[in-house]
Amino acid sequence: MRRLAALGLGALLLAAAAEERIVARPGTRFAVELDANATTGFRWRLGRPLDERVVRLRGTAYRLQEPQRTGSGGTEVWTFEAVAPGRTSILFEYVRPWERETPPVRTRTVVVEVARLAPPAPPRPEDGRAR
Repeated sequence: MRRLAALGLGALLLAAAAEERIVARPGTRFAVELDANATTGFRWRLGRPLDERVVRLRGTAYRLQEPQRTGSGGTEVWTFEAVAPGRTSILFEYVRPWERETPPVRTRTVVVEVARLAPPAPPRPEDGRAR
């Protein structure tokens, strides 16, 4: 399953079938959640260095889906902070770190656009009253 989570009021998720995008304003944090199973030895890693002029990594965590079941999968949560206006992409690769010559079994790219202003609010439905 693919999930993106916006943290705080300053980030907006725009999801499309072909591309996953996050729009955020400087100073806000957002998280990317990646399905994983640590018991298999696989981990997500960054496929290339971040453009730290636009985003910075603030932390990672692993959450088990069913902690009472041995071998159950979980979710890796990668938290980033939007730094300054710009556009970048974050490439994730699902690998076994010791298998250096083996290509990733999965990849995922998230495009991040840091905008000067907060993204516009969605239109509110009219309440039917004359103004």
